Amino acid sequence: MRNAATHAIELVGDVHDIVIEDCDISGWGRIEADGWGRNCDSAVFSRSRSATRIIVQNNQIHHPRGDSNNWTEHRPTQRDPANHHPIGPQAIFFAESLGNHVIRHNTVYSDDDHQFNDIFGAAENYSTKGFPNCDSDIYGNRLSHCWDDAIESEGANCNVRIWGNHTDKTMVHVATATTSVGPLYIWRNVAGETRQSHGADSDNMKRGGFLKTSDRMGGGRIYLFHNTLLQPKPPQGFRNTLGAQIGMGHGGAMSNTVSRNNIFHTSARGGPFNDRTNDPSGDYDYDLYNGRLLISSHEQHGIPGVPTYAPLADRSETKLPFVLSASSPGVDAGVELPNFNDGYTGKAPDIGAHERGLPIPTFGAMWIPSPARR
Repeated sequence: MRNAATHAIELVGDVHDIVIEDCDISGWGRIEADGWGRNCDSAVFSRSRSATRIIVQNNQIHHPRGDSNNWTEHRPTQRDPANHHPIGPQAIFFAESLGNHVIRHNTVYSDDDHQFNDIFGAAENYSTKGFPNCDSDIYGNRLSHCWDDAIESEGANCNVRIWGNHTDKTMVHVATATTSVGPLYIWRNVAGETRQSHGADSDNMKRGGFLKTSDRMGGGRIYLFHNTLLQPKPPQGFRNTLGAQIGMGHGGAMSNTVSRNNIFHTSARGGPFNDRTNDPSGDYDYDLYNGRLLISSHEQHGIPGVPTYAPLADRSETKLPFVLSASSPGVDAGVELPNFNDGYTGKAPDIGAHERGLPIPTFGAMWIPSPARR
């Protein structure tokens, strides 16, 4: 599907039980008078408040017609000259639906001239609905090239599960600025490069975080288990790595969040999390982390340190290895979490997204387009 004038696929009216699969979608969206892409023009778009049970799976979504501005570029359509929030195309946009969706094994990518605003997300973030609202799974996706959030899961987040995704080249990997109902489960995701602009000076570029949070309409429980934050090496001549600057707490206060068995490997001047209000409902432990803890009582069983990784025999799943080496901190150092890390291979679960000795997961679409479809 190529060159749609606005949205490539739009779901309208009383829509339910729809499957969108095995599509190669590119070139959609409008160009504004300022030369940038129209905000929220999407490969798959819906504003239907009755939409439910939508499956989006095994698709290649890439290269929208327009481009989103980054955090250092002002657009004339923004009334506040100090506001540089990204505006532009998205891959999936479901606003105020009824939920019960599955978004799995999609490959979403682009280039620096056709960036996404968010990749998966919508509007009405500070509400009791939002995206994806409730009873939904987002898993197995490979997502890159956006200036704001790779996965913007904000609103109710009631029984929402985000797991086994690989995110790269984004400002925030998973955004949860509102979890008004909960619970939200985020586990075994792998996060790569984090950036706010094209800037060539990687040592002075501000970087985002793995988890965006806020206590505005918050309070729903958030669980983070077995996620891995990678630190890609900088370009030649620079020192600071390119991954997330903070694990949890990017953007705002944290509320009712539990973390276990995560690798919070953060870049220079960063830290594992920023619980700036010392939220009494927060519970953070058994994580492998570097950087400074703001509250000394956090991470009573955590491991300060930096992981090392074993080379991957097959680099097709990710450019950077994410399986701990045999001698790395974090091996056999996690805590048991029933239904999340059953079947571990050592004396205890490994910390991070992958258990040593188990098959490497598949990220992205599980099909290969023919040459005619590329």
